Amino acid sequence: LLRERGANVRAHDPRAMANAAQRLPDLALAESPQAAADGADAVMLCTPWPEYRAIDLSAVARAMCGDLLLDGRNFFDPVVVHAAGLRYEGIGCCARRQPTPTASRGG
Repeated sequence: LLRERGANVRAHDPRAMANAAQRLPDLALAESPQAAADGADAVMLCTPWPEYRAIDLSAVARAMCGDLLLDGRNFFDPVVVHAAGLRYEGIGCCARRQPTPTASRGG
């Protein structure tokens, strides 16, 4: 849906890159989470792989143009995400929200 509306979407999945490349040949695949975040207005977590616990969220924030992390699995601690310089929005059951409002980077 995002791509149908003109969004540029890059994806990373540590366990499904080959499958994604075969099933979604038009989707841009990134070699790392940081590469997927490079220049992004927002990032979204859709799969709660344990590997994503080790992501340097500060490096992700520095790579991005925007500052929004959408957590589709309520995987990250909003306080940790906020401390890395990102806005946090949990999605779905028991969604967690960022503890304090912050100004957007892009103005």
